[in-house]
Amino acid sequence: MIDNSAQRTDDWYRARLGMFTGSSVGKLMGNGRGENKVFTEKGLSYIQDVASERIMSQDVINDDELFSTYRYQTEIVNRAISWGIEQELNAKELYSNITHRNIVEVGSCKHKELPFFASSPDGFYYEADEQGKGVIEIKCPTLKTYLTYATSISDNASLKKVVPEYYWQCQAHMSCTGAEWCDFIAFCPFASRPIHIVRIDRDEDAITQLLERVTLANEEANKIVEKFKKEKLC
Repeated sequence: MIDNSAQRTDDWYRARLGMFTGSSVGKLMGNGRGENKVFTEKGLSYIQDVASERIMSQDVINDDELFSTYRYQTEIVNRAISWGIEQELNAKELYSNITHRNIVEVGSCKHKELPFFASSPDGFYYEADEQGKGVIEIKCPTLKTYLTYATSISDNASLKKVVPEYYWQCQAHMSCTGAEWCDFIAFCPFASRPIHIVRIDRDEDAITQLLERVTLANEEANKIVEKFKKEKLC
């Protein structure tokens, strides 16, 4: 199911509230250290983040002003994130000019079997004369990082090695949309060759692993929420 609210709007954030999402799901993929520890500390912290969204007051969710205040208090927007948002359209236009693909913007795409899991690719593409439907994921790093991506990332295995969180993000996009491929796009307007495009193929084994981890994480988040509900006011 696709919610077509424009990305980074209040309605888009509402659609993703309390859900595990493609942009952060890589945090769940590492193995915890010690007996009976399934998730890393980063993964456990992310589960706590999701659980906290699930206890939010409905009055806050429904009130535009209050919800915007919540977003202001919780969002992390630094120079790198702002730059990426600013450059995304330029990257998308250059990609379309090179590939001659008409990219359609989408909102939050909920997984058809896991209602607590969603992903938001930077664009969606489908043409009958090409290999199924695909999505894109755009990153706009610094010139130094762009050089690393352009010289080190060429396929599934290399993306997973260099930046595993982006690999899992691409697989999440494909899992939630049914796409057969994801073009990973690195863009830096300061480079003599400003765009690097890598086709990331759908990996069913990886997606199975991803869905198993998200399901386990959801169970842990539910336990936290249930404990909160049982606590009595003093």
